[in-house]
Amino acid sequence: MKKANFIFSAICAVLGFTVIIVTLGYKADFLEHYNAGGSPTGPELWPIVVSVVMLLCSAILVAKSLKMKPEDDSQIVLWSEGSRRAYLSMLVLFIYALILEPLGFIIATTLMEFVFIKWFSKKKWYWCLLISVIVSVVIYVVFRYVLNVSLRFGIFAP
Repeated sequence: MKKANFIFSAICAVLGFTVIIVTLGYKADFLEHYNAGGSPTGPELWPIVVSVVMLLCSAILVAKSLKMKPEDDSQIVLWSEGSRRAYLSMLVLFIYALILEPLGFIIATTLMEFVFIKWFSKKKWYWCLLISVIVSVVIYVVFRYVLNVSLRFGIFAP
């Protein structure tokens, strides 16, 4: 488990630094937006915040792994009932990432939520669909009108 912790920490650190580097490219657009009287927070704020938290968690995991006693180091089971569900969840999220741009936020997110709600609950399909549509629309409205972040892309983009 100690070795896996180091590998996972390294992957998260690389991902965190990559996101920070990419989002720093958003600064030019943000400064133009801010100078035109826009919001003081730009599109780079939350990716950087999440990346910094991820880097901190990676550092904590490395520190805890270095202090781990040899008798606490256990074997990781890569294929079990729980891990299969996790792998399938990752597959669904990967497919969601692939269909997000062409289908648009509302359709892709509704489909993803429907799959997860149906899979993790035993509700009838029409309740899962209704909940998925409501949640997707609420998220869209919050981002579009409260946070002023456009999610207009995909098949309904102008």
